[in-house]
Amino acid sequence: MNLKNIFLAFTVMMITGSINAQEPKFGKVSKKELQEKYYPGDSTADAAVLYKKRKTYYNYHNGTGWLLITEVFERMKLYNKDGFDFRPMLTWQSAT
Repeated sequence: MNLKNIFLAFTVMMITGSINAQEPKFGKVSKKELQEKYYPGDSTADAAVLYKKRKTYYNYHNGTGWLLITEVFERMKLYNKDGFDFRPMLTWQSAT
């Protein structure tokens, strides 16, 4: 096997791995999580983040240049009506 074939095989493996990794997997909600009446870490909490995954990467666009992309996936549990006001703070800056 020459160097060109090794490079091609490596590139295909990297692309295949990144395609498979783009679908977020939150898992199943457990019966315990559904039955929770309060957050074990803070019994006064109105809501809690149960799962959070962040993926950051660069993307190049002609005319704009490099852009930093951040995707955030979260699973939250609301314990009462005040939990609807709970919003994790997200900040971003436009490239334009």
